[in-house]
Amino acid sequence: MAYVILIDDKPVEEADSEDQARHMAERVQDRASCHVNDEFCGALSIVGFAPSDDLSNVSYLKPRDSVPDALVPLEFRQFR
Repeated sequence: MAYVILIDDKPVEEADSEDQARHMAERVQDRASCHVNDEFCGALSIVGFAPSDDLSNVSYLKPRDSVPDALVPLEFRQFR
């Protein structure tokens, strides 16, 4: 199954498997400034991946500590 890597809910990469999608998403998160053109160089970006045929089923990576609580996906807010 194909997967799409998303940064701030915008597709930026594609992967062939869930495992590959997770690794690519981690790489996108590390290099967010290459994908986001904002004054924070992507430091506040949220990264995830989803099956290409069901983009509503996003698996998010744990956000960086620099991301404000208001932007953090609900499943991670309980850990802050």
